Amino acid sequence: MRGNPSARRKAATDNDRTAPRRFSPLPQRRGVPLKRATRSVLVWALVLVMFMPALSSLPTPLQQLSPAGSAHASNYQEPAGEGPGDETRSLGGRIAFLDIEPVERFLGIDPVGKINATFNLEERNNVGVTLFSYSYRILYLDGIVLQPYNGRTTIDVSVDPLDEANITILGSIPGSLRTDLMIRGIDKLKMDVTFRGKDLNDNDLTIVRRAPLHLVQRVANLVDEAIYPLIKDNLTRYKDDVNLRTKAEFIDIAGSWTTPEEVRTELIRLWTDEDITGAILWGYLPYAKWCMVHSDGSEEKVPIPVFYEDLDGSFIDVNSDGYYDKHIWGENDGCEIWVSHVMPPRPVVPSTNLDPRGLGTGGGLLGNYYNNRNMNNFRLTRVDPEIDFYWLAGLPEEVDDDDFSVRWTGRIKADLTEQYTLAPLHGGNAKIWIDGNLVHNRNGQTWNTAEWLVDVYMAKGWHNIKIEYTNGDWGYNGATRLLWTSDNVLAKTINEWL
Repeated sequence: MRGNPSARRKAATDNDRTAPRRFSPLPQRRGVPLKRATRSVLVWALVLVMFMPALSSLPTPLQQLSPAGSAHASNYQEPAGEGPGDETRSLGGRIAFLDIEPVERFLGIDPVGKINATFNLEERNNVGVTLFSYSYRILYLDGIVLQPYNGRTTIDVSVDPLDEANITILGSIPGSLRTDLMIRGIDKLKMDVTFRGKDLNDNDLTIVRRAPLHLVQRVANLVDEAIYPLIKDNLTRYKDDVNLRTKAEFIDIAGSWTTPEEVRTELIRLWTDEDITGAILWGYLPYAKWCMVHSDGSEEKVPIPVFYEDLDGSFIDVNSDGYYDKHIWGENDGCEIWVSHVMPPRPVVPSTNLDPRGLGTGGGLLGNYYNNRNMNNFRLTRVDPEIDFYWLAGLPEEVDDDDFSVRWTGRIKADLTEQYTLAPLHGGNAKIWIDGNLVHNRNGQTWNTAEWLVDVYMAKGWHNIKIEYTNGDWGYNGATRLLWTSDNVLAKTINEWL
């Protein structure tokens, strides 16, 4: 057989009928030389390379079911029973491709449960589209369905080839559901919107767009008119910052409310007429007090934010002493809005505005310390740069931490001629004299009692000051601080505060 080619070919043919064939990456035709087969493969590879860009630009049916509303997302599927039943149906020809994006950063549910969301539709594959309907569902952030699809809404929206159009989606959730979400502190959700229609080549289109959905907070900013000019720009920046993170509407009102009841009346009006969901009280606005009775019969007057939140409830001052003793829930049996107090800091009177010896150089006040509560068992004298003590750490070693008293003397400086508000905070007993006039005399703590603020009109320059402090029953756990504010002081500190 070695010398007979015909015999060799016949033997190979006979073997092919019985032996398994091996896979060859090249076309193997009987009678076609290997060199010609290789050249054929290279020609087809060149053709594919030339036409690959055009082929890759055509959208696939799977791309039309993307959660992002674009060709870059892939395997999103609607829940069973709600989708079109199959993927986008192509009848031949080019398929339209819509890119769908919300016009605003977040979709919103307003305070009465309404959803009003606008989407921008952009056709990108040079095929016109007409949308016939949309449907939507609402989900928690973890993907659990909160409100399922509730039927389709008929529409007639056309988008020309390579053109744009807007469509507004209208929806809602029950008011009770929105209230429940607010109570549970859930204000961020997700929304799926499913659009259906046809393109001009009669291809069925189903496009799903998922977008963030937030409960819209409608917030009233009640601003003390004395500080509004100082914080106006910062307040605008604050509102812009909030809307980068969530969806909120703001109502700004500047005023000079003098009693808690006036603030409450304004909040009730805003809740009734403007559907506010919360309020921020900016500045030194008055707040209500509650008379808390302890087990030992002692009373403590404390702020009660519930006074502002339960807007349809009743607060009763049983003994007409100016403090509320009883509360009855209103018809809603709960709080209607949330409220936050934002008060500018009252800084400690700095050492530059205190002078121990009347030399006009600053440096603090001269303190005489006594080892009893009667200021007659003298222990030491020192200069205290500021009156800012928590006696747990600030008391000299020579002084008894259970029974002591201090007398500070010197001068206090007014940088401008204006009214100053002194805010002496202490846990024992304190008296303050300015230029010989007793302006503060309080036996007991003052740090949650706004009525112990002291308004003092001082001309520009130095004024005599004397402070006497006697430790109370709390021992060294008490505190003594001398804070103040004025229009000028506030202007210096408010930007740091914000």
